[in-house]
Amino acid sequence: MDKKNTDGTDKHPTEIKGFVFDLDGVIVDTAVHHFQSWKKVLKQLGADITEEDDLHTRGASRMESLEYLLNQYGIELTQEEKEMWAARKNDIYLEAIEQITPRDLLPGAFAFLIDTRKAGLKLALGSASKNAIGVLKKLGIEDRFDVVLDGNDAKESKPHPEIFTNACNALQLDPSEVVVFEDAAKGVQAALAAGCKAVGLGDPEALKAAHVVISGLDQTNPSHIIELLS
Repeated sequence: MDKKNTDGTDKHPTEIKGFVFDLDGVIVDTAVHHFQSWKKVLKQLGADITEEDDLHTRGASRMESLEYLLNQYGIELTQEEKEMWAARKNDIYLEAIEQITPRDLLPGAFAFLIDTRKAGLKLALGSASKNAIGVLKKLGIEDRFDVVLDGNDAKESKPHPEIFTNACNALQLDPSEVVVFEDAAKGVQAALAAGCKAVGLGDPEALKAAHVVISGLDQTNPSHIIELLS
């Protein structure tokens, strides 16, 4: 246990040894493709979803997103129909991301990953998307991570901490030694519940639970993040 100063702060803060990144909205902006895919599906069901709906579904699993949207617009479906529409959404999404290339990496993302490795930190991806590995391959960065975990590797969805707990275990690090980068409030909640430090990317108000909020990876570097969290 870290020793405390008289004011309750750590005399010897835990050393940060690893970074875990969400994919959508952190490394690449596939979030817009998720939203447009859901928009097309819900339009076929007679509803016109909004950007506010997009915020509620970010970081959630496919079925959880569908359940939210159906409840939001009072649409009743059988379980079989839900699975059919969820599969249709995924087909639309996969078609949309087929043309993704390394040029679609968000500003600063590639350099940040390189600098993280140079700093001697371990890297993991922790994404709710079941298509994460395919997206990483299209971006040409699948070999930049020590560990890649996606929606197939966790039974529970964010804000449950399972995906990040699993990432810490795979990296063989204590959660207190890990920083999670997330663009969704549910992801930040999951990181905190896992015992990790959280860096939010995006709206400071929506991500106010995070330890630090930045506009993007191009606005910082690993050393600066560690300094801010010390």
